[in-house]
Amino acid sequence: MNRMALYKPYRLWDVAFDVVASNWHLICEPDEKGAPKRLRGDVRLPWIVCDHLVCYLAERDLLQDNVICILSDPTKTNLKRVKLKNSTITDIAVMALTKQRLLELDIQGCTELSDRCLPDLIKLSSLQALNLSRCPKVLQNYVYIMDFFLPQLVRLDISYTELSSVHLHFLTRHLPKLLSLNVSGVVKNGDMTFLMPHRHRLTTLVLHDCMILETSLQDICRVKSLRHLDISVAEVDYAFHLTPLMLSTLVQSLPHLVYLDLSGNQVDSNRDEDTPPSTEPDGEKMETDMDQGEMDEPVRKKSYWARFCRQFDFLGLLLIDDYLDELVPAKKVASLSCEANILTALEIYKERKSFALAAMNAFFDTIRAVDCKQVVACVEAITSIMNFYPGDGQIQIPGSASLFHLSRTNYRIHFTNQTKQIIILALLQAIEKSSNPKSITLLRNCGLTLLNFDIPVDFYFEFERIVKILISVVRTKDAEGLLPRIYVYMCNSIVCHVEGDKKLLVGRLGIIECMLQLIKTGLDKHRYDEVMETAWSALWNVTDETSFNCERFVEGRGLHYFLESLKEFPDKPDLLRNMMGLIGNVAEVPSLRKYLLEHVEVFIKLLHCKSDGIEVSYNAAGTLSHIASDGPLAWIARNISRDEMLRELEAAIDSWDLNSQRNINYRSFQPILRLLSVHHTYQVQLWAAWAIANLCTVSSEKYCQLLWKEDGCAELESLFNRPGTPDKIKQLLSRSINIYKKYLHDTNSTSN
Repeated sequence: MNRMALYKPYRLWDVAFDVVASNWHLICEPDEKGAPKRLRGDVRLPWIVCDHLVCYLAERDLLQDNVICILSDPTKTNLKRVKLKNSTITDIAVMALTKQRLLELDIQGCTELSDRCLPDLIKLSSLQALNLSRCPKVLQNYVYIMDFFLPQLVRLDISYTELSSVHLHFLTRHLPKLLSLNVSGVVKNGDMTFLMPHRHRLTTLVLHDCMILETSLQDICRVKSLRHLDISVAEVDYAFHLTPLMLSTLVQSLPHLVYLDLSGNQVDSNRDEDTPPSTEPDGEKMETDMDQGEMDEPVRKKSYWARFCRQFDFLGLLLIDDYLDELVPAKKVASLSCEANILTALEIYKERKSFALAAMNAFFDTIRAVDCKQVVACVEAITSIMNFYPGDGQIQIPGSASLFHLSRTNYRIHFTNQTKQIIILALLQAIEKSSNPKSITLLRNCGLTLLNFDIPVDFYFEFERIVKILISVVRTKDAEGLLPRIYVYMCNSIVCHVEGDKKLLVGRLGIIECMLQLIKTGLDKHRYDEVMETAWSALWNVTDETSFNCERFVEGRGLHYFLESLKEFPDKPDLLRNMMGLIGNVAEVPSLRKYLLEHVEVFIKLLHCKSDGIEVSYNAAGTLSHIASDGPLAWIARNISRDEMLRELEAAIDSWDLNSQRNINYRSFQPILRLLSVHHTYQVQLWAAWAIANLCTVSSEKYCQLLWKEDGCAELESLFNRPGTPDKIKQLLSRSINIYKKYLHDTNSTSN
């Protein structure tokens, strides 16, 4: 990788401003409604704080006129470089800013501004940079009898405003220090005479999406001071046919030019009648001509271009034949020919949608064919474009598809947490902003990309938001059924690994009802598939040691869906295992056992199920053991006696092989250890003793650690030493105790 994935911590600015934005009373006096009115008497804000605060608020759409008025008080604040891009300020804010000696003002995209603010803008005589891009109302009634006199102005951006060539001329003529001018989308007739007053001084000229004629080029060539020229076009109707003679004249006429953007135009590199005359002697010319006739076409073109092209810092050649970037020398090229040039295009053209889209599609095609060399840089460029066009499916689909490839394991190992979060946040926004009806392709791309990450660890930084999104998308209809499979898998992966408050939060956010709805859909269609199996698995995980979630399951008719699934799909071992694991969790909640008692015959029948080893039988026995732990008085089953159930339970336990491998993961022994103290029903103790002995036998290290952590061995020994404990229970307890003591001995020996 050519670019290091450096971790950038949150700036102290942002932390402080976040606090201020939520607690204006810290620095402001309130008005009668509690809104900030003025800065407190003891508050003084230097320009560096004011500038950053305004920018922070504008970027987060938190900026209002009253805030600008407060921060424009010249007795307490100092503003210099004010960035209000795309904010909702009105003319009131501009009037307030006239109290400050601003150096820069960016009101690009502030569509609430009207032409009434123009006189106030002209009062800002100290301005060195002004951006009025995409503010059509501000200049819509500009009349050239009004002098636009800003004597210190160096940079002016009036792109995508409505100005005639006459108005443009009068607007710019009284700017004696102007060095940079952006009139993209303004010049529609090719008239460039407005450049003449600045032809000895202007260094940057941006004419993107402007009408260019041959006469336009002639006027441009007279601006000898130009270093940066952009005549690119995204509008097909404005594409200009540039011949070699035109390009040669352009380059030779502008000796200081180092930045040239031609993207979107038509460039003819073939030598024709427009070829500039050679200055070589006749003999040399004949020899050269003969040599060129024998040359391969690419070599001939390169030889020709080399005659009048110096090395540029940047060349924009997007949507022009790929050969051209090999012929014209430049340090950086924006084109579609290779990863480096595509990356440059992604970085340069973020705000030009058609160019950004072309670069995105080209990058996707490239990364599928060859390995990416600048992974982090590509991630940053693509996510930046995706964030700039939220809700735009044309951008989001190729962007999310590219992120899928960029987040594969071979690339992801180089990511910092911040890089991962950049990707995840872009995907979350893409899902949230996806059009209605939601784009199935986009949701698939985002889901498959999210699956590349370590779930749930990489999701913790936006945990609640992610869970809400997953639950929402799971419910989205998809004819092919891929969306539910992707998103229900992620839901299960999350609940499988979270504990405590997070598991409770997932339940409160509605995951249980969502999974039950998926199960109901499968039952209605008489279809058993991966979605139904995973939904039951998710319910098993989310109810583990979480009584609230167990209650939600029962309240959501979960037991009804359990019985229906058992009836509809009796021969699906994975389904039975997941369902009975879930029922076992419900049985651990005393207040819910009365609902299970209504179906006790079902659990007794499942004691003899061997379809998945002992798993179904084991969980059925655990369920019955918890029911039996409530004592004889709680038994309300009518069709079978409690004693008969206990005989069936004991027989099932006796039939199990203690060395049976398990497909189960206990995070705590507490629900089992509690059953060891049920002295009124020894079959309950038998199941608990067998469970611990089996787990310590087949996974000794894992479960001996758990016994040590919860001091479980003391309870085993207590029951072992209790008079009247049946021998078969003692044998199981003895086995567990001996395995545990051996584990402690081996651990101590290793540590010593």
